[in-house]
Amino acid sequence: MRTASLCKQQQEEQEEEEEEEEEEQEEEQEEQEEEEEEQEEEQEEQEEEEEEQEEEEEEEQEEEQEEEEDEQEQEQEEEEEEEEEQEEEQEEQEEEEEEEQEEEYKACIPLDLPALTQDLEGSRQQEEEEEEAEVEEKEEDEEKEEEKEEEKEEEEREKKEEEEDEEKEEEEEEEKEEEKDQEKEEKEEEKREENEGGGGRQQLACQQ
Repeated sequence: MRTASLCKQQQEEQEEEEEEEEEEQEEEQEEQEEEEEEQEEEQEEQEEEEEEQEEEEEEEQEEEQEEEEDEQEQEQEEEEEEEEEQEEEQEEQEEEEEEEQEEEYKACIPLDLPALTQDLEGSRQQEEEEEEAEVEEKEEDEEKEEEKEEEKEEEEREKKEEEEDEEKEEEEEEEKEEEKDQEKEEKEEEKREENEGGGGRQQLACQQ
């Protein structure tokens, strides 16, 4: 009886130990799963942070690029405005210089207004004549260019006609040669026929 109770006690203790081990294993597995979940959550958080950081960097880059483009456009507009102002200033300066020259010229010869007017008209006329001469020269150059083009086209046409004439002459020569060869062959054929016919008549005469 004591042995049976001892065996039963040992069995119960073993079962308790196995249950405890199973519970410990389950707890360890649960802890491991919890750790894995935490790791996954941390990884997801890290990925979210990286995505946010990338988005922020992209937004910053886009903003910087837009700012740079705006600055470049603004600088270009300012440069264009400065160029326009410089051109206007230059035009005003040229007009002032012309007015000053006219006033100086008038001051030098205040009493000789007809001569001054005549000189101004002469200078204007000279400018018009120079402009007309430039236009005529340009027209003459264009006419010369057109003449050169026409001469070139004419030379090409003549060259083409010469080549065609040479080809025709060659073809005619070939035809003449062919005709001569044909006539020669016909004459030789006639001679052969005559010789053959003469030989047959002579043979008949000998037989008779």
